Amino acid sequence: MRTFSSFPFSIAVLALLFLPSCMSANPISAAKLSTLSPLDSNPADLRAAIRLPASLELGKASVKLVMKWSSTVTAPMTQEYPLEITEVTKSVGGLPTNLASGEKMVILALSAADVEPFRAFQRKMKAEKAAGINGRGSLSADFSGGCWRGVYPAADSRQPLEVWLQTAPADDFIPLIQGSDLQAMLSRAGEPTLATCQ
Repeated sequence: MRTFSSFPFSIAVLALLFLPSCMSANPISAAKLSTLSPLDSNPADLRAAIRLPASLELGKASVKLVMKWSSTVTAPMTQEYPLEITEVTKSVGGLPTNLASGEKMVILALSAADVEPFRAFQRKMKAEKAAGINGRGSLSADFSGGCWRGVYPAADSRQPLEVWLQTAPADDFIPLIQGSDLQAMLSRAGEPTLATCQ
């Protein structure tokens, strides 16, 4: 989870929500993202793309964006937004087209129904900021419900995991995490395998 206590804060925070703390971000991309503010970004335009093993199934509502906020005048609030998952089937700006056998690319985005509630949350935080009110919030991504289709590979096999972020439809996806290994990440977390899809 990433926390913030002052504004403006970097949209890189939002981007890195999708990443375990043990991974490192592309420094050039992080510098680009640090100039943007999620409070002023259109939530309808935000997209995260993930390159992952084709056998890894992310079920409906298995990835949620969790937003929390409290201030000196506001009781703690938590809002959760299930992210829609779409598999990429054509060339998209900034994303690789040379997927290897056994790999796939998916895009995560807020549903149309959750865009306005997200904007309302932005407006509330911006109003408190404008009023000089001190607040603290957090943004995190909650992954659950993923499963593996077929026999899970050996513990020493490398499984791809790479992440990109897009902040506007006319912009290319910006690489955030490249060359990471899902298997190593799971092992470090004490979960060396994933549940088999039923």
